[in-house]
Amino acid sequence: MPTRAKAVRIALGYLCLSCLWIFCSGWLLHHFVRDAAAAAFLENVKGWFFVSVTALLLGWVLNRLFREIRAAGEEAQKEAGRVRLLEDNLPDSFIFQYTINRQGPR
Repeated sequence: MPTRAKAVRIALGYLCLSCLWIFCSGWLLHHFVRDAAAAAFLENVKGWFFVSVTALLLGWVLNRLFREIRAAGEEAQKEAGRVRLLEDNLPDSFIFQYTINRQGPR
């Protein structure tokens, strides 16, 4: 299940990769392209490339997270159905306690 820690790791990873890309690509342009018009054009190209790759990666990460959320919701519905079935088949005077094992089967 997605957590706040996972979101923070994704954001920090994005921040590190973005800073690395901006620094390295700017450094390379500065050292290898002497023509101002070519440098300006390449700045635009590298910006559009960065935005495109970022959008694709963000879409991929969000798709994975939404799949995890959907799977957790489906599992919760199955679990609730099992508890309802157990509850419906117990006598009225019977008291039960149900514990969820969050670590999975052993």
